[in-house]
Amino acid sequence: MISVVIEPQTNLATINVQFDDSTSADDLRSAWEEVLSGMLQHHIREAIQIECAKRGFDPHEVVPDPTELN
Repeated sequence: MISVVIEPQTNLATINVQFDDSTSADDLRSAWEEVLSGMLQHHIREAIQIECAKRGFDPHEVVPDPTELN
């Protein structure tokens, strides 16, 4: 499992990746494949949209569709 923690920050965005001692080479390979395929990005985007909805924010204002970014 990959855990992503989003916290308020004053500097540039960073990603903190931690590995459990039991993480295997297959687990790492699978995680990398999810990064390359865009699946990880999709999961994070969806989680942010759900959190926006819970907090009463318009998810499309916070996380626009990828086609809107071009």
